[in-house]
Formats: sequence, C-alpha cells, structure tokens
Amino acid sequence: MAQGEVLSEAVGRKCIYLIDDLPAELDPFNREKVMQQLVQTSAQLFITSVEATAIDTDSLGRSDIAKFHVERGILTG
Repeated sequence: MAQGEVLSEAVGRKCIYLIDDLPAELDPFNREKVMQQLVQTSAQLFITSVEATAIDTDSLGRSDIAKFHVERGILTG
C-alpha cells in the first residue's frame, strides 16, 4: 500500500490494487484491518478469495462494493 501511495503521488492518479486470495495469508482480525486501510485509499480494488464468505464487505460501510462469483467459468454477480 505504501508503494501504491508513492506511485499515486508521482503520477497524480490513484493506482489499482490487485490482491490475490487475501484470506489465505491473514487471520480474520488482520484481514479486516487491511481491508479498512485499502478502502481508505479510495483506490480501485480487485480482491480474490477462494471462499466466498471469507471477505466481509458489509462491515466496510460502503455501498459501492460489488461482489462477483466465478464457478466453472460462469460469472455471477
């Protein structure tokens, strides 16, 4: 995130964060802390998870969050 902030300041635009399987690396408490920090950047975020319920977006208090599910090549929203 620090590197993204430096990049954003250098180019004058928000960066896009692509985070693969965030729940695989963090326990629920630290996952929530990272998610809060990411949301505060106001950047566009793409976060993947193997488990659909592993990322609690309801606790972030945002209405502009979209979730998508891909199963056997079929995308649902």
